[in-house]
Amino acid sequence: MPGSSGVAPETLPIGPLDALVFGRLVALESSAPGFLAELLAEFEGGVARRMTALRDALRANDLEALGFAAHSLRGSCGTVGALRMAALANHLEYGKPTRTQRRALVGQLETEWAAVRSALDEVRSRN
Repeated sequence: MPGSSGVAPETLPIGPLDALVFGRLVALESSAPGFLAELLAEFEGGVARRMTALRDALRANDLEALGFAAHSLRGSCGTVGALRMAALANHLEYGKPTRTQRRALVGQLETEWAAVRSALDEVRSRN
């Protein structure tokens, strides 16, 4: 059953980072030292900007800007394996959510972004 955002929680991937996708990136690090740190720095900066753009578009009720930010966020998140964030951004872009659902989706993205940052911090602490 869909929640207030229109997304059924059981349809989302488990965990903030997909082990297979993220594991492939970690494997690339052995042949290109520094690759992962650079990628993650760019990812984190980009997500921070896109989350700001989402909040601004939501406040202004600018659906075009909201869709563009959601599209960009979906691609970035998919690249590093933040598949829950990618799924939420996908629904924001293509799911035709109501205004209330858009607010809920952005809230869920904020919560998931905190979980992704925590998971990335954990990965860094192991290296």
